[in-house]
Amino acid sequence: MSKVSPTVRQLLAGALCAALAPLSSCGQKATVAAAPDPTSKTSGNGTKEQASATKPDDEYPTTTEAPASDDSGGGDDSGATADAGGGVGDILKDCGVTEKELSDPTSIIFEKDFTSWPKVFHGNFNAVVIAGTYVVSVKTKVHVKATLGQTKQTTDIDVTGNPDKAVAQAKETAAPNKGSVITTAITTEERTKLGSTNKDWTGILCTISAAKSAIVDKGGTNRVYSFNPPMPNAVSPRANKDRYAAEIGKGRTFSNIELTVDSSTDPKYPKGTKVTGSVKITPKTPKLTLQVGDEGKETVVTTDVAYQIETDFGGPKATAALGFLPTTTMFINAKTKELKIIVGDTGDPDLGMVVLSDELK
Repeated sequence: MSKVSPTVRQLLAGALCAALAPLSSCGQKATVAAAPDPTSKTSGNGTKEQASATKPDDEYPTTTEAPASDDSGGGDDSGATADAGGGVGDILKDCGVTEKELSDPTSIIFEKDFTSWPKVFHGNFNAVVIAGTYVVSVKTKVHVKATLGQTKQTTDIDVTGNPDKAVAQAKETAAPNKGSVITTAITTEERTKLGSTNKDWTGILCTISAAKSAIVDKGGTNRVYSFNPPMPNAVSPRANKDRYAAEIGKGRTFSNIELTVDSSTDPKYPKGTKVTGSVKITPKTPKLTLQVGDEGKETVVTTDVAYQIETDFGGPKATAALGFLPTTTMFINAKTKELKIIVGDTGDPDLGMVVLSDELK
């Protein structure tokens, strides 16, 4: 590994110390328990001509209640799970971050295209003059590009089928989900302060992205949000399994996140609107079973780790209306630092769950 510059070393050391407080004091080592591997099973089922995943509550691991907090919300659901051992170089390696990336927040650290298995809807219609059947195929395409400072997620939806009227109606239904979300992350200095002042973020150095603002451009409207405290919006695919276990453990809860609308062209969410929400991140069994195609061919995807992100700003429908997926499950290969599968609950009763893969076109 290349030599770490004094400036980057100082920032990282400060962030590490603050992130671990009050589990440890600067210069001291915190010895903590590793989180046990979850034993639950995430399974999937689908209908002919589509792939989908289900999420029965009884198949998810049980998490303990968050400890009481005087002023900072949920905190660490897993008990103390952060390990301050090792030097700065070791932490950089565990996090999968290079000195160049730390020094240049515009350096691209992740860029990938994801495409969903098509969801096919078919049935009968009976108009005044004509009756018949309709078949509509909906495929979601997502492009993700990220630096340490900013992430842009662009969503497009392809709709094909017949008759034309059914396709047009499906495109109209899907329109609010098309567009982009740009999130701006907190800086290293801001993360240093956050780790020492907000118990929800104690022990988290690099595995969870923290957004301080977002630009949501979807459905023909543009909205700019700010978050206080920052909103967790993704799990980094760059860390190794030990770092995930140390920082996330059995799960983390982030409470009392205030979203403020700073500007808006959407009359439903005018400037000055404030909404309070929460985010919960829990580990899932990194195995997904899908049924694909007319014959229901079973496809099994296995990765090293998987994490579910539950975002709640007033329920699934309200959360989706703000431009966020109510539930996202990320399947990550920690060894190769690849995000392989994303399972998202759109919050739309018509679109339902969407399964995105980096291997589909």
